[in-house]
Amino acid sequence: MIKKIIIISLLMNAYILQAQILFSDNFNDGNLDGWTNIDNDTDPPVSPGVDYDLWYASDIYSGFVKGLDDAAAVSHSLGPKGSEWIAYKPNNFLISPVIDLSTASSSNLKLKFEAGSGQQTGRHAEHYAVYVTTSKTIADIEAATPVFEETLPSGEEMFSHVIDISKHSGENVYVTFRHYDCTNQFILLINDVIVEQILDDNASIKSLSLNRYSLKNIDNTIDINITNNGANEITSLTIDWNDGSAHSSTITGLSIPQFSNKIVSHPTFVKYSTIVEKEITVTVTDVNGASNSETIKNISTTNINTISQKSNKKVLLEESTGTWCPGCPAGTVMMDDMTTSHPDNLIGISVHVREDDPMNLHEYEIAADFFAAPKVHVDRKYLNEDVFDAESLYNKQKPIDVPATLKATISGPASNLAIKTSAIFRSKFAKADFRLGVIIIEDHVTGTTSDYDQNNTYAGGTYGPMGGFEKLPNPVPANQMEYNHVGRALLGGYSGQANSVPTSIEVDQDVTYTFNYTIPSTSNIENMRAVVVLIDQSNGEIINAETASFNVGIENINTIETSIYPNPTSDILNIKFDGEAKEYLISLFNVDGKTVLTKKINATSNKVHVTISTKDLQEGTYFINISTKGKSTSKKIVIN
Repeated sequence: MIKKIIIISLLMNAYILQAQILFSDNFNDGNLDGWTNIDNDTDPPVSPGVDYDLWYASDIYSGFVKGLDDAAAVSHSLGPKGSEWIAYKPNNFLISPVIDLSTASSSNLKLKFEAGSGQQTGRHAEHYAVYVTTSKTIADIEAATPVFEETLPSGEEMFSHVIDISKHSGENVYVTFRHYDCTNQFILLINDVIVEQILDDNASIKSLSLNRYSLKNIDNTIDINITNNGANEITSLTIDWNDGSAHSSTITGLSIPQFSNKIVSHPTFVKYSTIVEKEITVTVTDVNGASNSETIKNISTTNINTISQKSNKKVLLEESTGTWCPGCPAGTVMMDDMTTSHPDNLIGISVHVREDDPMNLHEYEIAADFFAAPKVHVDRKYLNEDVFDAESLYNKQKPIDVPATLKATISGPASNLAIKTSAIFRSKFAKADFRLGVIIIEDHVTGTTSDYDQNNTYAGGTYGPMGGFEKLPNPVPANQMEYNHVGRALLGGYSGQANSVPTSIEVDQDVTYTFNYTIPSTSNIENMRAVVVLIDQSNGEIINAETASFNVGIENINTIETSIYPNPTSDILNIKFDGEAKEYLISLFNVDGKTVLTKKINATSNKVHVTISTKDLQEGTYFINISTKGKSTSKKIVIN
């Protein structure tokens, strides 16, 4: 909580040197102390209340409103009454403590705040007005002219506003947020209320963008997201980046209006000819030719490591879904399309959320913190994104350089598998903060009970084509559903295994860690994969990912006596075994665990003889798996 009412006793020219925050409240202390909260309508007194209360993004689900740091003051136009939802016609007033502007300058006095509904469409049109008055009585506030008034637009983000209130300098005032003239929407959120005497020329750094990892001798650009916090338009900036040596440059020809943001690229590239680990400090030293005297937010830091060689980058796509979820067929179709379109560069995992879903993994659901379904996390850098944005986000992540090559080998009986993970680092780290983890996933999951029915809002085609779901009923019966990419277990936890990666790492060092796992009796080993992930603990992002099939190198207790020849082979592979069961699945995997061939066999006699053409496969080592219910066998073959 930052809540200040500052009585200014400085000389007036002090404002030229430093901005002054005269009042600030972001509500993160969990109360509305000092504010007057008045319900001036006739709504019934039901939970959660019809005046202003507080909501917390961190306590409910992060990302509910994009840009909301934690708490916000909230007024409702729709709310629960028992098991029902009722519409309100709010006329709610949230009135600030008295704010002393008696010594404030008569120019550059601003009221800043954020407002939002958190709603993309349908329930976003909350109406509100903002007043600045010398009285806090309702009659006087209603009689005053608002300094700002709007009906909120659609959007999940919080919208920032800056209002000039210089005419109120010399007064003691109250700031009031009035929620009214709307009904049956959802919520109005108010946050980060600030009254500030701003400088003429003032810039801050909102964020930095620099390739986190780069090959040697590559030009890397630092992009600086600049916020103009001053009264004047910014036309030039002097920006320095320093890695032990200063690289200062004055950038002219800019046009950054008051309280706007603009990406400014530093003209001096970041480039190294050797393997280095560097922290870079970026400072805005001058604005419009004058010293940037507001120094609170004009400095930011970032890091870069050069790497000895490229590693194959695989993007991890985690999707929230559920059998209970009517809109989740869209996520299912997206996931199938993405994994089919990018088989070598993308790994998909379906995270079934809500405990009434039979495939729910509670640990995964809680840690992933999805706030709706279907939504996607992409490398855990982009969180709670729309499933229809998955392709564009994949395209952002795929080209980036990464510091490590991942692989995994699996051995042992199904009752006690050893999953040996490996990260070969291509850079050096003095204080690394990484972890290895394994996510177990399963394909072709089916069920016979009604909780495996998939709710389907696309039935009947009202919302157009959706990968065939428009031709299926609502719900889709369990016997017509097959679920893929299902998250089954987190080995090492959602954030990875502690102490699985050392803090000091040398170039080309191979870091290994072995996880153990037992295949549950309810799962089918032939349909399972292990996803090894390398997680950056500084930000929770997935640096890289790789898959390994359980059919590679596993010793099976119940095996099928099989004859496979010739081995090595060049064009034909003969497979003979006793046909004790009716249905068999033959799968061929490469050394990375990728399936390159599958064939289903219906045995018509006790002796089965199958011939497979291998002439279209590349030379190398492969593993062949023959499986039926309760039995399987795997053997290595060589194609030359």
